[in-house]
Amino acid sequence: MANEYTYNGVSVRNSITGETTFIGNAIEPNIFSSVVKTETYTITEADVLAALNNNGNLPSKDVQVSCSGDRGTIVVDNSRNYLNVYAPNLIASYYEPFISLVGEYSLAGYQRANIGETINYTWKVTNLSKTTIPSLTLTSILDGTGTPFSMSPNEVKEIYLSYVVTEDDIYNNTITEAGTINGTSFAGTPIEMVKPLVMQVAPLRLQATLTYTDSETDMSKKICTLGDVVSYTATIANTGNVPLYNLSFHDDKSGQTETIAKLNVHESRSFNYSLEMTTSPASVRIAGTLTAEAKPGSNKTVNIAIVPLKCYVDLTMVGWAYKVRVDSNSNLKSSIPFHLYNQNITLDVDWGDGTSQSLTSANFATASAATPATHQYATAGEYTIVVDSSDWSNTYICSYGTNLSSSGTPTETAYCNIGYFRMTLIEILNELPAGLKGTCYYNSSSYSYTAKKIGNPFQSCSKLTTIPDNLFSNITTFTSFAYCFSGCSSLTAIPDGLFDNCGLATSFNYCFSGCSSLTAIPDGLFDDCSAVTTFQNCFSECSSLTAIPDGLFDNCTLGATFWSCFHSCSSLVSIPENLFALNTKANDFDDLFSGCSALGDFTLHVGTRNLSYCSNFVTKKSGTTRIVYVPSGSSTQTKFNSVASNLGLTVIGE
Repeated sequence: MANEYTYNGVSVRNSITGETTFIGNAIEPNIFSSVVKTETYTITEADVLAALNNNGNLPSKDVQVSCSGDRGTIVVDNSRNYLNVYAPNLIASYYEPFISLVGEYSLAGYQRANIGETINYTWKVTNLSKTTIPSLTLTSILDGTGTPFSMSPNEVKEIYLSYVVTEDDIYNNTITEAGTINGTSFAGTPIEMVKPLVMQVAPLRLQATLTYTDSETDMSKKICTLGDVVSYTATIANTGNVPLYNLSFHDDKSGQTETIAKLNVHESRSFNYSLEMTTSPASVRIAGTLTAEAKPGSNKTVNIAIVPLKCYVDLTMVGWAYKVRVDSNSNLKSSIPFHLYNQNITLDVDWGDGTSQSLTSANFATASAATPATHQYATAGEYTIVVDSSDWSNTYICSYGTNLSSSGTPTETAYCNIGYFRMTLIEILNELPAGLKGTCYYNSSSYSYTAKKIGNPFQSCSKLTTIPDNLFSNITTFTSFAYCFSGCSSLTAIPDGLFDNCGLATSFNYCFSGCSSLTAIPDGLFDDCSAVTTFQNCFSECSSLTAIPDGLFDNCTLGATFWSCFHSCSSLVSIPENLFALNTKANDFDDLFSGCSALGDFTLHVGTRNLSYCSNFVTKKSGTTRIVYVPSGSSTQTKFNSVASNLGLTVIGE
């Protein structure tokens, strides 16, 4: 300090910050003391405004420093102690308003919205600058109104809006929203920003259904009595996701036409009619036509599904009904699958074309006498045949063709022309009658016969596609279902529970052999068949079969013969590991999986100890790992060991 006095309590004060820094006591003359003090200064919005009026530069700030001591206050020479602050880049970051605008939407867990559903969406605005934005307005093109607000530095505002999806939105595939921000910064600078928000909607579905039902139940297989009046309902439903227009519906049977100007989504309209059954027996198909249009000007096509109503008229409402299709291949003929040998029984047959016939045992006594059991139709087409017996307990189901077999006594023989039945059968309409006798087999040694085998009445019925699940519900005493459906090449499925209550059955040899359209076997198909001993060729040549259910044979513990059971199932790709684990009586696995060309790796546990045959158990396939676990020290192990190398098997005792 250059002075002639000594000072005590010397301090220095900054005129801008107002802070005082103590220097010391007894500061003698000509003694130079200095203090280094780093100061900070926060730029204010007023400073920024001043900078904007000064070409973007912050005006100089005069920092006046004064000293004080016990001899009074001395003002330091200002000419040497002014501090000029110049920070143009910093000023720019302050006065430029930075904002972000983000749109988001949700639909309560749905991925895409349908007509009438509400989409909730949000515009999120963030002030990224360090100054206040006093005036902003967000405008939504969907909402149509503006929302005014102001924002402090770093503030986030969320503006919540909603929108109900319209028909036009579905046709356009998307909804395009846009949020526009307009406003003014604190410095008067204009602010404008536009951001789009695209919201997905459900794909356009133009669909309608016309469904016929009767007043009681679905009549798809109902058999009515002649003169019955069927009350039925036609229901038109919009199953799409946009309204339908100018619908026109015509009911074929009543001849009535109805029009509907508009049918909204999920809306349906029903119309009631009645029809007297005047043809016997006949397959009556109740149906109609429906047309509908999309939104005018859209040039879109409406997809329409029609579910008709079918009923079958029968004079007696008793008997067995089935449907046939006759054409030139069958010489326009069909036949029945039953025969008689008792003189006191009659079979009444309604052929479905307006003609009926009563047959007695005389009609089956010779091959030529059996001709009346075959019917000649005038024209090709589909017909519903109904057969009724005066005594089903003495009526026999046919098998094998012309000379059926001896029945009743060694001297009696019955004949049946079953070939035309097999050629024309397309649908079975109800269960076989209670008490029906199976195929008769005459035993010449004991002069006795048995009638407990279904035989093969359905063998080679190549037009049959389905089987009713209750077909055998009345047949609880049959012991054999051998060849029952073999060669039914159009059969696509086996119903669950087909053999429920067939607990006396011992044979399913060739039962489904050659069912080349069959793709699956139902779980538990043989669960009630604990007496079965043989499944020879049961599913052989089922070339569309891809899998076997677990536990298929679990309840068939007496099963001994599985020879060729799945032979040539060329689409079969796997075998359940424990398929034969419980079949401890099995003795014949010859050709069991031979010809299963798609079969890959497998592991199989075999439960029997007494296997006698396993030649060609499976066709060898390179590159596969096939392991068979067998009881250690058993003849089963010996048999598998003898063929393991040739068949590409690894045999392990357990």
